[in-house]
Amino acid sequence: MGDWLPSKRVERLAMARKWIKTLNEKGKAWEITKKEIDQLTELSEKAEELFRQVQSAERTMGITALCTESFQELTKFMRELKRCRLTIPPLSLSDLPLLGLRPNDKIPTPIPVPKGQATSTVTYHGPHLLRVSITPVEGTLFESGRKYGFRIHYGILLPGGAEAEHQGHYRYLTKPPKTGDELPLSKFTRRRFTMMDFSAEDSGKTVFFCICLENPSGDRGPWGPIVTAIIP
Repeated sequence: MGDWLPSKRVERLAMARKWIKTLNEKGKAWEITKKEIDQLTELSEKAEELFRQVQSAERTMGITALCTESFQELTKFMRELKRCRLTIPPLSLSDLPLLGLRPNDKIPTPIPVPKGQATSTVTYHGPHLLRVSITPVEGTLFESGRKYGFRIHYGILLPGGAEAEHQGHYRYLTKPPKTGDELPLSKFTRRRFTMMDFSAEDSGKTVFFCICLENPSGDRGPWGPIVTAIIP
């Protein structure tokens, strides 16, 4: 077993419960889907019930075999979730204790500030739903083998600009932006595309996107071009 995953079943169940609680609170910000959380919950509850039976007078050879199989399934899912989804970023070092994890004791190789530039194409995928597909700016490359992700900065412009006292569900733009620094919102992803689901009240408004590469320390590369779209 890896040193991050407890070898004792009772401790592994406790870690799974901690993950479920934390992911229900923070999973959306970390781009963990409800389906993944529900699957972890189902596997954990099944393993916990079989473990209870193994520890009781209900124990049989069949239940023992089912319990072993259930823990193997739970372990496989947790390892895969940690390897592919619970990474830094979008998590930070301060988030790891919430999951019962510790930072790697080994000193990691520093990852340089990215030099590549990213742009995007935006396509419509339904009411209030836009797909942002990320590609390199012509003449630049995404550094291969580096643990870079993409920080998608965006902002919505009200017709005529937002009034200073306007109170919405987030801050609107007062004028069309000239650089990504002027965009008030951002979303991090490691994928080459992401779905942006906007509020119904923003349908018909203009949204501006600007993307930069980002390393695990939060250092970002140069801005790409600003791309605009109309929220459907």
